Amino acid sequence: MMALPFIAVGLSVLGSISSANAQKQQAEASAQASIYNAQIAQRDAVVARQQATADAALHARDAQRRISSMVAGFGASGTELSGSALDVLADSATQAEQDNQTIKYKGELRAMGYESTAALDYYAADNARIRGKQAYTSALFSGFGQAIGKVGGLPGFSIGSGLGASGGTAP
Repeated sequence: MMALPFIAVGLSVLGSISSANAQKQQAEASAQASIYNAQIAQRDAVVARQQATADAALHARDAQRRISSMVAGFGASGTELSGSALDVLADSATQAEQDNQTIKYKGELRAMGYESTAALDYYAADNARIRGKQAYTSALFSGFGQAIGKVGGLPGFSIGSGLGASGGTAP
């Protein structure tokens, strides 16, 4: 009959270890999800930059076609490329370049937003792992503390005497 309390204490310790492992695994799963999200955000940042570059190149080609069409229109009408006609072309080229830079800038802002999200997700992963280690340690200490309390409450055992209730003296 004396073995039953020790079996109960052993099961309590095993339960604490199991609970601690489960908390650690849950934290690791959360960390892995955050890392995955960060990797997706990093990929999205690259895509945003590539898309902005492609959109800017497309816009530049369209602007060049419009300007070329204007030059052809001036030539067909007999207008010389000087004075007002030249001012119109220069203004069109300047506006096209400003639009091009705006497209690139907006793409860079999107990319920076994705990179910020990735950094926060990596931070969340680190925090999840830290919380998992803390929960693991806490569950173990709590379980062992409860087990020690149960052993100390068993007949014939006294925590702190070193010899229990057997009646000897401590060295």
